[in-house]
Amino acid sequence: MFPNVFKQIVGPRDLRNGNSLLADITVVKDSKGKDGQLSCNAPNIEAELIDSNTDKPKLVVCPRAFTRGASSGKGYPGAPVVTCDRCYPRISKNMETIGMILLHEYTHWDKLMSPVLPPGFNATSTVDYSYGAFLTLLENKILAPELAIWNGDSYAWFANEIWWTQACVGSHGPLTAPLRGDN
Repeated sequence: MFPNVFKQIVGPRDLRNGNSLLADITVVKDSKGKDGQLSCNAPNIEAELIDSNTDKPKLVVCPRAFTRGASSGKGYPGAPVVTCDRCYPRISKNMETIGMILLHEYTHWDKLMSPVLPPGFNATSTVDYSYGAFLTLLENKILAPELAIWNGDSYAWFANEIWWTQACVGSHGPLTAPLRGDN
C-alpha cells in the first residue's frame, strides 16, 4: 500500500516533478474555515488542504510550517537543516520537515488518492487519526494498525523512515522509538 501511495504522489521513477495532478493544487496564504476563522490562526495548523473533494483544491501553508526543517542541506531562513546528527538517537520531532507536511496534505486529496487506496472505508483519501512521531507510530504499531493506511501522518513518518535508512543508518545505526514528549 505505502509504495503505491508514494508512486501516485511522486510519479514514475524517471519523473522528478511529481504527479502532474499536483499542478492542480493552488497554494494560498490562508483561508477561512467553516467557522469563519482563518486556518493559520489555529495554534496547531501548519498546513491544510481545503476543497479536497474537488478537482482544484487549495493548500494553505501557514508561516509556522516554514519553521520545520529541510533535509539534504536545503535549509532556508528560520528553519534547521535536518541532518543525521540532529535526528539521532531516536525518532522525534527533530526529523520533521516541510516535505513531510506537504506529503501529509497531499494524501488528503480525493482525486490523487482514490486510485490507490483500498475500497471499503467510506473514504477516498486519508484522514487525521494521529499526528507526530509518538502518536502516529504508537497507533500504527499497537493501537490500530489497520487504520495506518488511512492516516496522513503515517505516510509522512514512513517517508522519513526511508530517508533515515538510506542516509543515516550506516553511520548512526537504527533509531530508538519516540517518547511521548517527542510528539
